Amino acid sequence: MKENRDLEENELDALVSKYEEMVYKKAKYYFDVDEFESIIDFYFDENNMEAAAKAIEFGLQLHPGASILKLRMAQVKLENGENEKVKVLLDSIAEQEKLNYEIHLTYGHLYVNIANYTESVACFEKGLALYDEDPTEIIAGIAIAYESAEQYNLGIQFLEMAYNNNATGPSILFDLAFNYERAGKFEKAAQMYEKLLDESPFSSNTWYNLGVVYGKTDQWVLAKQAYEYALAVDANHVLAIYNYAQLLFNEQNYEEAFNLFHTYIETDESSAEALCYMGECCEKMGEYGNALSFFAKSIEAKPDFADGYIGLGVVYAQTEQLDVAVASFVRAIEIEPESFEFYMLLAQAYIKQEKYRKALKTYAKAAQINPTEIDIWLKHASLLSAYKSKKAAVKLLENALKQIPDSTLLQVIHLAFTSPTQITKAQHEEWQVDERLEIISQYFPDVASIFKK
Repeated sequence: MKENRDLEENELDALVSKYEEMVYKKAKYYFDVDEFESIIDFYFDENNMEAAAKAIEFGLQLHPGASILKLRMAQVKLENGENEKVKVLLDSIAEQEKLNYEIHLTYGHLYVNIANYTESVACFEKGLALYDEDPTEIIAGIAIAYESAEQYNLGIQFLEMAYNNNATGPSILFDLAFNYERAGKFEKAAQMYEKLLDESPFSSNTWYNLGVVYGKTDQWVLAKQAYEYALAVDANHVLAIYNYAQLLFNEQNYEEAFNLFHTYIETDESSAEALCYMGECCEKMGEYGNALSFFAKSIEAKPDFADGYIGLGVVYAQTEQLDVAVASFVRAIEIEPESFEFYMLLAQAYIKQEKYRKALKTYAKAAQINPTEIDIWLKHASLLSAYKSKKAAVKLLENALKQIPDSTLLQVIHLAFTSPTQITKAQHEEWQVDERLEIISQYFPDVASIFKK
C-alpha cells in the first residue's frame, strides 16, 4: 500500500476528522483526489478496510475517473479475496498507472492469490524497479504473500535481493531464516539465526528458533545448547521449556524431563501432549500409578487423544492388566485407525493373552496399512512360525518380499527357512549374516541357530 502524503500529523488528523464529521452528519464536503488518497491511506495504516472502502466509494462519487482511487478499491477487494473484480479494476487503469509501482505490486499480489507465480514474480520485479526508496518493507510484504502460499523459495528470491543490497536489518534476517527453514534449507537458516544472534545475543526467541533448526537436522547437542541459552535468557520461555524437555526425554533423562514438563503445564495446564509426556516419564521410571494418572489427565484435557490411550495400554500391559490394555489400544485405534504402530501394540497384548488368532489378524491389518514396515512382517512371520506352521511363515515372507524386494534381511530369513543347506559362505559374507544374527535371533531363534553352526 502507498504511504501517506507528506502531510504533517496534525494536518492529517484534521483532514480525517473533517471527513468523519461529513460521514457522521451525512453532509457533503468537498475533498480533492489527493485528500481522499490521504484519508484512505490513513485507514489502510490503521488496517480498517471497511472504513477505507467507504472512503473510496465517497471519493469515486466525486471523482469517478480517478485511477488512483480505483487502484485503492482494487487493493481493498484484494484483501477480501475478490480476485476477479481486482483484475477488472487493475486492467481498467493499467495504462494510466503504468509508471506507478503500486499497480505492479498489486498485480503481483493478485497473481499470488490465483497461484500464477511466474506472473507474480514479473510484476513484483516491475514494481520494485519503479520504487526509488528503501524497498525492505515492500519485500517483507512480498515474502509474507509467498509464505501464505507456501512458496518459500520465491520469498527467498526477493529476501535475498534485499539482503544482497545490504538490507541486513533484523526483520530481513529473521524472514530469511524463517523461509530457509520452511524450504528445508536448514544450514542457511542456522546461518541467518546466528547472524541475528551476533547483533542481539540475548534474544531468547532467536536461540529457540536456532534450536528448532538444529533439531530438524538431528544436531541434538547443538539444539540442546541453543535451548539452554534460550532458557538462560528467559527461564519462562514456554516453547524452549517444552522442546528442551523433549530432548531430555529422548536422552532417557526422565526425571529432569518430567520436572521441565511440570514447569510447562504450570503455564498450559491443559496440554494433553505435555501431560502424556509426564506419563511416559513416570512409566519409564517404573512409577506406574503416577503414569496412569497423567495419561488419564491427558485424555481429560483432550478426550480423543489417542496417545493418552496408548500410554494407558502400555502401562496396563506391563502390569498384566491385559483386558484393560486391549480396551485402551482398541480405543486408540478407533481414534487413529491408520496408525500401524497401534495395531502392533494391540497384537502384542493379544499374544500375552494367548489369543494368537486375533494377534495374527491384527498384524495383517498393520501390514495392510504400512506394507513396507519390515518389523510388522517379521513379528507376524515369527508368530506364524511358532503357533501355526513354518510353511505359513514362509508364505508370509514371500508376500513380504513382494512388498520389500530389496530387503536382504528378509531374503536371508526366507532362504534359511526354505533351503538352509544352499547358503554358501560367499552369501553368508555378502549378506553380513553375522551382523544380523542378533535381529534374526530376536524373531526366529531356529533360523539363527542354522547360521551359528
